[in-house]
Amino acid sequence: MVESVDVMTSETYRGNGFRALIELSPDFVMVLSRTGIIRYVSPAIARVAGFAPDELLGRRFTEFLHPGDSGRAGDDLRQSVDTGEVVQSTVQFRHKDGSWISLETLSRAYFEAFDFDGILLSTRDVTRHVEWERVLRDSARETDDLYENAPCGYHSVDASGTITRINSTELKWLQYTREEVVGRLKSSDLLTADSQRAYASAFSLLKKYGRIRDVEMEAVRKDGSIFNVLVSATAVLDGDGRFIASRTTLFDITERKRAETALRRLNRTLLVLSSCNQELVRAEEQAQLLNAVCRVVVEIGGYRMAWVGLAEQDERKTVGPAAVSGFDDGYIDTAEITWSDCESGRGPTGTAIRTGAIQVAQDIVVDPNMSRWRAAAVKRGYRASIALPLKGHSRVIGALSIYASEPEAFDAAETKLLRELADDLAFGMETLETRSENRRAEAEVKHLAFFDPLTGLANRLQFLERAQKAMAEADSAGHSLALLALHLSHHPELQAGLGVRTADELLKGLARRLEDVMQESALLARVADATFAVLIPAGNAETAQALARRILGVMREPFDVGGLSVDIQVYVGGAVFPGDGADADVLLLRSQLAASEALAAGEGYARSKGRSDAESPRRLVLVGELRRAIEADQLILQYQPKIDMRGGRVAGVEALVRWQHPERGTIPPGEFIPLAEQTGLVKPLTYWVINSALSQARAWVQSGLDIPIAVNVPAASLRDPDFLGRVSDLLEASGVGPDRLQ
Repeated sequence: MVESVDVMTSETYRGNGFRALIELSPDFVMVLSRTGIIRYVSPAIARVAGFAPDELLGRRFTEFLHPGDSGRAGDDLRQSVDTGEVVQSTVQFRHKDGSWISLETLSRAYFEAFDFDGILLSTRDVTRHVEWERVLRDSARETDDLYENAPCGYHSVDASGTITRINSTELKWLQYTREEVVGRLKSSDLLTADSQRAYASAFSLLKKYGRIRDVEMEAVRKDGSIFNVLVSATAVLDGDGRFIASRTTLFDITERKRAETALRRLNRTLLVLSSCNQELVRAEEQAQLLNAVCRVVVEIGGYRMAWVGLAEQDERKTVGPAAVSGFDDGYIDTAEITWSDCESGRGPTGTAIRTGAIQVAQDIVVDPNMSRWRAAAVKRGYRASIALPLKGHSRVIGALSIYASEPEAFDAAETKLLRELADDLAFGMETLETRSENRRAEAEVKHLAFFDPLTGLANRLQFLERAQKAMAEADSAGHSLALLALHLSHHPELQAGLGVRTADELLKGLARRLEDVMQESALLARVADATFAVLIPAGNAETAQALARRILGVMREPFDVGGLSVDIQVYVGGAVFPGDGADADVLLLRSQLAASEALAAGEGYARSKGRSDAESPRRLVLVGELRRAIEADQLILQYQPKIDMRGGRVAGVEALVRWQHPERGTIPPGEFIPLAEQTGLVKPLTYWVINSALSQARAWVQSGLDIPIAVNVPAASLRDPDFLGRVSDLLEASGVGPDRLQ
């Protein structure tokens, strides 16, 4: 309900200039009754609020105000009536279109002072001003919020470097309260010792040039932990250009530095891996490889120390140091590490070998597994370690242990590359070991090919090669060469009486005595079962005879073999190049024939008389033809039955080799078997006989005959280390049971 009041018009105040005043005012003017009813409103209301004056007259002023302002506005009007003073207020007034405008009002009650009785209300549209203030307030709040909660740190310092303002972000980083920092601490108080020195230099540049940019420093939290910051600062100068303060921006670059460190370590480890692989390719020996890898790890990887320990298979399960590089200072020698499950084996290295798993100690100072070795490790500057198992084909063969001078030195990426390095190293170690074994086997095979396995002397093959070469040199130089053959008499009887093993010991003792009387340039060899030969470069008949006499002299003393005193008898034959032959085989044969002549004559020594019936052209030709006959399978076996006299049945057969020459007809065994024994063909002849006998045995088995075959073998075959294996291979290839071969 609209209160009934006297409505005023501008005409009422024509005499006192009121009309001119209200029409010139940029905002509208109102006259309100004591109770706030609008008695008058100037025409400017239409421009400011969109209403015609008649639309407001008689209505309460607070009706057009924002609900939040109406109560306060009513209080202001009552204050104006009660005190008679001017009351200023700002209210939200409703525009005719429904929006709100901000009005600054001045109100004063005039009762009996002029020609009207009421409250004069003057307004000013401050909508834009209020909006600006709001924007400024919001901007200030936003700026404060941005300052306080920015992702970077902000602080200001005075001329002494004392912090005068600091944002919440930096306080959170530092773990301090504002009260603990502002006015109490300097910027330098929050830095490490190294960064304090850098800050002092940077602060001087800031005062001089007014700005520093992107200086890396290490900040210290309240708990003593360290993080990395990137610092930029701008100086604040007074009117005279004097430094009075600075504003500093800080960025936490800990993660960036950690990433840079990780990348640097990764690149370093990749370079180590590449360099070690080059060493793997170049290494010839295991020790060379292990030392090279440890050196690369330290020199290129920048680690404090590296060593390789191998898992010994002793009772204590010792870890034996095989290579070490870097700052060791006796650490490995005194560590006493094992790989057994005991106190000394529960450190990183022992555990890596025992379990086959990588062991990382990121901080040796606190790692419980390093308690036994902590003091010695810290003393030498070790702060972190990694032990990488070296996994062989069937077991862990050792560990590669690396020590760093800083904690947390081995992240996941670096550990992965180091594990690859350890795997490559283990593969390289086994490869080199295999190569070494192969070289040893090759050397052994080569040795067996050129040396007699019983006595260690040169064998027939080496002797003939050396003799042939020496004869060529003698021929070129125009001097002679002598050759001796020494034959042990009754060797088969000695074997039968003493046993093969004791007889072999006798032969080895004989070889040692012969070596004692050899002149330095002479070559001593065992060329047959009981026959030795001596090559005397530049020798002649006299030197050959003199050496023969010395040999015969030392043979007069009995041999002590197996507790028995054994007397032996030897016969020596000599031949001289070029008179007695121009070929090594011929010269050796003639010296052997000379020894046989010495035996027949009962003399100790005989000199070759040149060609004899024993080496007729037919005999020499037969040597070559026998070799070809064995290779071409021209020999045959005949089988002599063995009769069990108790039952009159055939108990087996004995294989007898025969040579059916395509041109000469049947050659008697008494002619070609001794020839084979004298010329070294007895070995291939024996294998031919065994193989042929097994083929016949297989045929008999297939036809239902159960007949074992006996084969005669020379005594030399029983001393041949390959003999048993060759017979086993021939049996397996034939498919015949071993009981069929005697």
